[in-house]
Amino acid sequence: MKAYRNNKITYIPITIGGYLIDILAVLFVATVVVAAARNSHSFSDMFYSIFPYAVTTFLLREWIASKLS
Repeated sequence: MKAYRNNKITYIPITIGGYLIDILAVLFVATVVVAAARNSHSFSDMFYSIFPYAVTTFLLREWIASKLS
């Protein structure tokens, strides 16, 4: 099942399943951003709170996309 198309830089979703994976990843990171913004005192504090979640989420998205392309 091909859910993504390989571009030179990233993978582009071509099916509803691919779009659903992308939307879920963005919603998860948005939730983390809201929670981090509520509890942080500076930009760097918020960045350090968000970074591990955002990086692992989008690396997982890229890995899934590479397997489904």
